[in-house]
Amino acid sequence: MSIKIRKLEYLEGPYADAINEKCTDGVVLKRKTVIIKNKNGYLVEETHTRCYNTETGDYNDTSTISPIIKVDE
Repeated sequence: MSIKIRKLEYLEGPYADAINEKCTDGVVLKRKTVIIKNKNGYLVEETHTRCYNTETGDYNDTSTISPIIKVDE
């Protein structure tokens, strides 16, 4: 299996708009980002979640990393 890795930046477009958006049309309860990348010889899925508490205005962040498959280097 051959996987090409390239560095991505989001500066504009729908994805950047969604990530940087200030919610004006409702209440955001949770934001989740899933990234699949090559890390230490494994294809892994990283999930980053931010859950908002609407009563206190605070939030809680969690991250998980799950290996998918070992890749040939």
